[in-house]
Amino acid sequence: SFCTLLAKPIRRTMSKVEELPDDYGEEAVESPAAREARLQHEADMEGESVDTAAAERLKKAANELYGAGKLRDALEVYERAIARCPTMPPPSREPTGKSETNADAEDPDARADTDAKATVAQTSAAADSGVDYTLTAQVHANAGLVLMKLGRHDEAARKLSEAVRHKPDYDKAYLRRATCYWELQQWSSCSADYEKCADLGLPFDAETAERRRVAKTKADEEMQRMMGQLKDLGNMFLGKFGLSTDNFKFDKDPKTGGYSMRFEQGQQAQPQQQAPASDAPAAA
Repeated sequence: SFCTLLAKPIRRTMSKVEELPDDYGEEAVESPAAREARLQHEADMEGESVDTAAAERLKKAANELYGAGKLRDALEVYERAIARCPTMPPPSREPTGKSETNADAEDPDARADTDAKATVAQTSAAADSGVDYTLTAQVHANAGLVLMKLGRHDEAARKLSEAVRHKPDYDKAYLRRATCYWELQQWSSCSADYEKCADLGLPFDAETAERRRVAKTKADEEMQRMMGQLKDLGNMFLGKFGLSTDNFKFDKDPKTGGYSMRFEQGQQAQPQQQAPASDAPAAA
């Protein structure tokens, strides 16, 4: 029977993992009744262990639900697929003086930057482990796409961050996340993702290229405003000691891109000396 066939373990190695395209919209091959029966059967058989074959079946079922316009049902099935995928250990973070939740709430761009650095640090470890996280990345990316369609861009960005964490060269996930950051007006993170897509060789259409330009401009404007605010704050405190931020110079290392700081004592302005008065009478 249909359920008996599904109950049999699948012992084949997946050579290619199907990925959900942005414009996926083909009609489901299965009838609604058969699909519901299959999803219910898979739900009954699900456990907490990793099972890539079950995850693949769930992903395909979610793709069909997405194509049928059942976005919330598709999201639920993607979540079940994620639970069966191999998951990379979460990145370790250096301890800070404030809670991570507060830091994230205060500066979403800083949170994204921290996550990006953690992803880079884990890339080599993932390669050494020998585990293929491609399916994991694709299911997270597909779930992120559904959340985007539902207008839940903050949640979508987190799903897509998981996608690129499991597959750091996943250009489509970076592009989708850039769209989320665009909607959230997180310009620094948005610009960084567009630049990452360019580095990975992803071609841009006219609209995306314009968004990349605008995001870069807005990110630069934000940086200038932030530096101006920091300078004003620094001058307020340094002024008490007869100093200003102009006494501190930053030099960029062309090799590493890093900066070093040096202190320059400002020269005191010398008072102008007046010429001595002459006793000679002025010429008539």
